Amino acid sequence: LAGLLAVLNPVLIGLVLAYLAKPFFRFFERKMLIHVSAPRVRRALALTLTYLVHLTIVAGLLLLIIPQLILSIHNFIINFDSYLSSIITQINGIIDLLNQSLPVREDGSSAIAHLDFASIQAQLKEFWTALSKEIQEYFKPENLGFIKNIFTQTTGILTNLVFAFFISLYLLASKEKRYAQIMKFRKAYFSESVNAKLTHMFTIADQSFGGFLRGKLLDSTIVGVLVYLCCLIFDIPYAVLVAT
Repeated sequence: LAGLLAVLNPVLIGLVLAYLAKPFFRFFERKMLIHVSAPRVRRALALTLTYLVHLTIVAGLLLLIIPQLILSIHNFIINFDSYLSSIITQINGIIDLLNQSLPVREDGSSAIAHLDFASIQAQLKEFWTALSKEIQEYFKPENLGFIKNIFTQTTGILTNLVFAFFISLYLLASKEKRYAQIMKFRKAYFSESVNAKLTHMFTIADQSFGGFLRGKLLDSTIVGVLVYLCCLIFDIPYAVLVAT
């Protein structure tokens, strides 16, 4: 079963992509381009607009996230010492509150010792040094097998996505013919009562899942806008990144 699913992976992804693109495709074909008289031209334009919208959404999200993410990591590295000092100061404040309610040790020192910035900074430096050595070991010529595996897996995923894209395109472009073939298959192998139950079940599943996706998109959009506005009001950095 695992081998079969691996082979059919592009087909399954293509089915999902076609299902997600169907509302946009139906809107463009039946409403926006209804005045285009030639059916083939109307369908080709609807498919083009559908996938352009999806690609624009993905590209827009990446353009919002990646630059902000790079900037946040850059600023975090630059201001790491000040962030660390602020955290240690806050933790030491909590320790002071705890020490007020705890008995003093026999030598007169506090029950909980304060954190020392210099020692923690030295420990972190040792950790990063050891980590960098391990990374350098990984990238030695004799240890590059894992990079080859990652490259192979990435290539396989991209290949599946490309095939899935064309499969979804094919399914949407010939959806009436595919639907007719499925109905012929069902009528040939199942009784009318079973077909009626299957139709009822698939209709409910489509309405429920489609409704969930539409509701989720609307909910995420509303939450994203509210979070962005709150970040602007309270002057929280990286408002676009957090909201997205």
